[in-house]
Amino acid sequence: MMRFPRSLRMLLAAAAILPSGCSRSADDGPPLLFPSASALPDSFVIRNDSLDFHAVPRAGALWMTRPIEDWADVQRTGTLLQIARAGIRVRVVADDVDDWSEYGLGPPRAIVRVGEESLALGSMNPTRDGMYARTPELDARLSLVGTPYASFTTLTLEEIRDRHALRFPIRDLQAIRISDRTGERNALREGERWTLEREGVRADGQSIWRIAFHLLNGTIHSFGALDSALRDTTIVVDLAWGEGLSGRVSFGGALAGTALVTAASSDRPGIFHFPGRVLDSIMVHASPLYDERLFSKAATRAGEVRVREEERAVTLVRSEDGWQRDVAGGQALPGPSARAFLRNLDSIRLEGVVPAPIAETFRESGWRIEVEGEGISIDGANDGVVLVRRDDERGVLSLDPALWRTLEAQARALLAP
Repeated sequence: MMRFPRSLRMLLAAAAILPSGCSRSADDGPPLLFPSASALPDSFVIRNDSLDFHAVPRAGALWMTRPIEDWADVQRTGTLLQIARAGIRVRVVADDVDDWSEYGLGPPRAIVRVGEESLALGSMNPTRDGMYARTPELDARLSLVGTPYASFTTLTLEEIRDRHALRFPIRDLQAIRISDRTGERNALREGERWTLEREGVRADGQSIWRIAFHLLNGTIHSFGALDSALRDTTIVVDLAWGEGLSGRVSFGGALAGTALVTAASSDRPGIFHFPGRVLDSIMVHASPLYDERLFSKAATRAGEVRVREEERAVTLVRSEDGWQRDVAGGQALPGPSARAFLRNLDSIRLEGVVPAPIAETFRESGWRIEVEGEGISIDGANDGVVLVRRDDERGVLSLDPALWRTLEAQARALLAP
């Protein structure tokens, strides 16, 4: 018995089930389904049983006008437009059809319109390697198109909505304000440095960038009802960019029975849900927002560290043989004493920003430490409170007295002849 190749048997089977009311055509038509479509068309429409999506270009992305006014997901719409632009008519199955419903086209399962060009999608063919379609939407011919078009028939609003709480470029962030039950903290950016405006001390730039990353990097998990409102606000984050642009994200409580939290954005309608770990991370980095380190540079990796008490001073210089005093003869320092001191400079964390009345009592006691030119002055004799002022800061921070006593003893050992 003669056996045909599998590919030929599939074609014969597909031809055998074509209804008698249809006539075949040898005209394959134009290869591209949307020959004029661009990467960002004047309009993009998708209609199926669960979605009536209309979008227009705005600020380099697509803005939905139906079923809601909101941003469409850039990656999702980009993939769909790529399918549309690259899609071809596999072949024309019939020149005319008596009953379009036999092919899922009466009415169609989905309609796709890119600019002025449209396509009606039906059901899969028997071999499930293509979809029946009318190109254009009201064309009398029955066509077969590729299976990637199946994604248009099941697309939902949840899938196509943008997942960013705010849509701004993170690199252009200029200011952040965090409000919670402990108060309000405002940080401003000057070049690569962040400063807490009211406190007058260096802010923790790494924490600020991590907070912004969560809000600007598309981490929305899912969306709530459009008519729902946020309750029990726990923390509010305001972000600002140049030219007066700003946005706000407010966090509410946990979503019952899930590991999600509710949130709302000034840039988006309704409420949405973040993974609980996102809020946990923001809360951790938001308090305290000041930079807890003595220095922004690592002392253990520096080339030079200077210590001064009153008239005595020593400069530690890194060399191939370890740390040395910068004095005539290059006297080598004992490694352990220098390394322990430098490690403490890196590991010690300041306790907090002191109130203005205490900050005003700061006195230059003679202790000063510099790491590659970045310096701090220490007041260790202020009624049991150790005060620290970093260069170029008007604010004053406190240091645990026990930690200072250890650091002071190590510093004096380095200053000893």
